[in-house]
Amino acid sequence: GDGDGNAVHLWQWDGAQFTGNVKVPRFGPFGPERPTDPTGLQDPALAAIPPVYQIGGQTLCAVGGNGQEPNVVWGLFRNQDGSVPQWERLATLAADHALWDFASADGTTIYAGVQQQLADKQIHTYVHRIDLAQGSAPVVTQLPEPPPLVAGGDDSQDSPIVSRLAVHPSGTLLACYNTVTGGQLLAFDAAAGWSRLTGTSIVPQQNHIYALDVDDFGGIYIATDDSVYF
Repeated sequence: GDGDGNAVHLWQWDGAQFTGNVKVPRFGPFGPERPTDPTGLQDPALAAIPPVYQIGGQTLCAVGGNGQEPNVVWGLFRNQDGSVPQWERLATLAADHALWDFASADGTTIYAGVQQQLADKQIHTYVHRIDLAQGSAPVVTQLPEPPPLVAGGDDSQDSPIVSRLAVHPSGTLLACYNTVTGGQLLAFDAAAGWSRLTGTSIVPQQNHIYALDVDDFGGIYIATDDSVYF
């Protein structure tokens, strides 16, 4: 916390200590006179991504969202030496979407978990795929709605949320889906859609899934209310 909204800061590791402590400013649309917000991106969901995509000689190294504008996906760009970091607007989702998590395996395809609250107080949760290509505007695609905890059920009154995302080395997207009553680990394949990986007697549905990670060999790790599973 920095006393003014917990904005994102950037440090550099020099092999012995962290240096820099730079508050990263937000920049407005590209143009001859670009507005700058020195307060930065505050209280965001945040994820580092492989440094591949570039704009104006700077490289995208992280994505964030759910700050001052909950539906805006921001990209953290900087020079190759880490200097001149700045947030650039990557995509704007529907006004009733709030971002919760991100994942990317290649730096050009970014997955974003969102929660949507409708006027009738029903809540839905989705994952958006954001595809980046040099010289083109980002393309945003909403994936099919994840399945409820119980097949054929309706979780819209139980605050469903995709709270954690990870990309398996096979390319399969993994997602932690939670409600007030429990959780499940899901997998998404472009051809087959969503499938459940938990919900058995080993990891019952009443357990919330709070953390998710994948190792380089394809091992999947999840943390529930009181256990860690591999």
